[in-house]
Amino acid sequence: MGDNHNLFGRVNEAPVFLEEDEDDGVFIEDTIRGDRVKDVLEGVQFKSDMLCRLMKKYIEKATKSELVKPRQGVKFMEMDENIMQKKTYMEFSKKPKKKTGQKKQANIYSDMNPTI
Repeated sequence: MGDNHNLFGRVNEAPVFLEEDEDDGVFIEDTIRGDRVKDVLEGVQFKSDMLCRLMKKYIEKATKSELVKPRQGVKFMEMDENIMQKKTYMEFSKKPKKKTGQKKQANIYSDMNPTI
């Protein structure tokens, strides 16, 4: 298992040294990038490109069965491909504030049957 803590992989690291000569008293030597979802999956014998192809196959099947609308299928594929590149640990980002008078965005999951 090595550094794969709870199967989430390595986190980002930064060796930090206390340095009196620095303005803020610390020196960050480097940053070491943590694992992406793709990296962790491949570390346990799953190929991310094969998983994406399989997901595409399921989405196409669900679209043909009218369980998923074509536009939703495209969004699912984009989401799946993007997730493979993301970190395994939660990433927080600020959401833009909703403008007044703006329509509420539809939930792409709202009219789906979860079983494919």
